[in-house]
Amino acid sequence: MLELGQLPRLPPPLGLLRATGAGRHPAGLHQGHQHGQGEKLPRPLLHLQPLQRLPSAQGWYLNLSFSYRSSGTYEYLTINSVHNFDFQLYKRFLKDRLSLSLNVSDIFNTISRKTDGTYGNVRFQQQKWEDTRSVQLRLTYRFNQAKKQYRGENSAQEAVGRMGGK
Repeated sequence: MLELGQLPRLPPPLGLLRATGAGRHPAGLHQGHQHGQGEKLPRPLLHLQPLQRLPSAQGWYLNLSFSYRSSGTYEYLTINSVHNFDFQLYKRFLKDRLSLSLNVSDIFNTISRKTDGTYGNVRFQQQKWEDTRSVQLRLTYRFNQAKKQYRGENSAQEAVGRMGGK
């Protein structure tokens, strides 16, 4: 059982995968009612989103992301759990001037929302499903890219000088 303000411990690495973050949603600090029974249920919303970046020998990167939010209560609402899985394949060319990326969101089309609520003598339910899957292919070329992004302490003064300042 988690205490108020305490974050869950991240799991140990599993093969190449390592969880990078976990936390409690601020809504989890509220209490809710379960279907008009008047019983207070402190069910915090937990959120877990591990991200894994896997480089290859040829310079390609594969980013894997999984997001999970547990069911929980918020004031007079009970919200169902939500999870989704995304990935990105990415490669840079021509000394980082050209990049190619393939982004796929919600691969398994799992984002749906279900909410139950009780307000006085009224009980309501809402179910919502959207097809949030998307595929995006992006080709980016950076014109006039600065050869050196950071040149030390005098870089700000040099930038002001180039803009006509003193």
